[in-house]
Amino acid sequence: MEKVIRMRMPDRDEKSSRSQSGQTGKPCDFIFCGNGDEIGIGENTGPMHKDHYKKSVTDFVDVIKVARSQHINFQTKCIEKCGCNPLPSDIENALKSILIPFFQVIGMKIRFYILIQINGDLYGMWEWSSQDLPKKDDDIITAVFLCKKFLIHRNLHNRTARINQTAIRNSQIFRENVENTKVVRHVKKSIKLSHITTPKAKRGSSKK
Repeated sequence: MEKVIRMRMPDRDEKSSRSQSGQTGKPCDFIFCGNGDEIGIGENTGPMHKDHYKKSVTDFVDVIKVARSQHINFQTKCIEKCGCNPLPSDIENALKSILIPFFQVIGMKIRFYILIQINGDLYGMWEWSSQDLPKKDDDIITAVFLCKKFLIHRNLHNRTARINQTAIRNSQIFRENVENTKVVRHVKKSIKLSHITTPKAKRGSSKK
């Protein structure tokens, strides 16, 4: 499994065409990928001014929608691999344990969140931390705390990628087991038909 989480910073062209491509959701400033799947996002809203208040709210809603779309994309892949909908309970529970990490930068503060699937189409959100950005070159303590928060954020991405791969693999195994069971049942039926007792066999058994 790919252990390195890649972060892309889309340029203007990529952001404008992203919604029309095979990616998930609307354009955003930071896209985190692992094993070929999007597993998190980030948004830099900009300075905290009066004119930017509405933008910070709309950006936050948009980021939540993208995080939700990323989780739904995991479900879709599991359904395709599994071949059944609804999914088996163990795979559904695995998907519920997948957290989508995301963050938003507003002014000189960054807020970290995770999106959680509660049940079906119902999702919840938790702000697990916030941190001021360093303002001066000698603001070492703030920089250290910020690095620590991003290390936790990276670990959440690694966890998401790992559980997602396991869920997809288990979905494929479930499908193969179902197909193998169908083959075994067909073979058993054929064997039963080939062992029909003939009249000659009946006469032989009656002499005994």
